[in-house]
Amino acid sequence: MNEGSPAWMWNQIAKKRRCLSHKLYVKHAMAKIQNEIAKDAITTGKVDLEKRMLFLKYKNYYEKL
Repeated sequence: MNEGSPAWMWNQIAKKRRCLSHKLYVKHAMAKIQNEIAKDAITTGKVDLEKRMLFLKYKNYYEKL
């Protein structure tokens, strides 16, 4: 496949779509964890450090994407 062929273009579009889809998945996972952290903090007054570390891990990964 050379750069001008339609198959190459479709492969590039598919690759870009997979990347964007993965980035959206990570963003939703971050939002879910952040929501859980906030709910726990409101109900108990304490933050679960494991969830907080997981959130920071996702955040660092998301920034690298």
